[in-house]
Amino acid sequence: MSRSALCLLTVVALGLPAATASAQSGSKPTSSGGYVPAAPPLAVGDRATSFNVIDDRGRTGPVTSLAQRGKQTVIVFSRGSFCPYCMAHLTELQAAYDQIKADAELIVVFREESKGTNGIRIARRQTGAAFPIVLDPNGRGSGKRYSVDGYATYVLGTDGVITAILPGEKTNRPAVADILAAIGSDA
Repeated sequence: MSRSALCLLTVVALGLPAATASAQSGSKPTSSGGYVPAAPPLAVGDRATSFNVIDDRGRTGPVTSLAQRGKQTVIVFSRGSFCPYCMAHLTELQAAYDQIKADAELIVVFREESKGTNGIRIARRQTGAAFPIVLDPNGRGSGKRYSVDGYATYVLGTDGVITAILPGEKTNRPAVADILAAIGSDA
């Protein structure tokens, strides 16, 4: 093998992992063979982007249509009705729902619900949830812009700008007290 062929093979081989990593991270290929970086995750101070969700009746619409004008919005990302940590968190949210809804609209988004809209009904029965629960199947709508880990809570101001992001983990979700503090609740 000639020296130039070996150099070309090395360059191509070294370039493949970078291209593959870019493709897997959500970047989009360009016509020139490069990649356009995926949009970064949303941060405090960013205007929240809307995404389509499915309600318990199977209707699709933008998540922002669930928010009330002139009221803050709390968007809680969760896995689904099969997750005991998610159901415990929904039960805690329901216990404080009157306090939350005095200052903000609460929306729970299931990203991994395998039972579809029936999973929403199961969650309501198990937790008594009176707030909107919607589906974002496989995180397709919210993607990597919202809750990259899948457990964060976002607080949006009345203008749709993110005022707080409360991180969460699989077994440790944002505390209701932290959500109340983020919306400025007196409770």
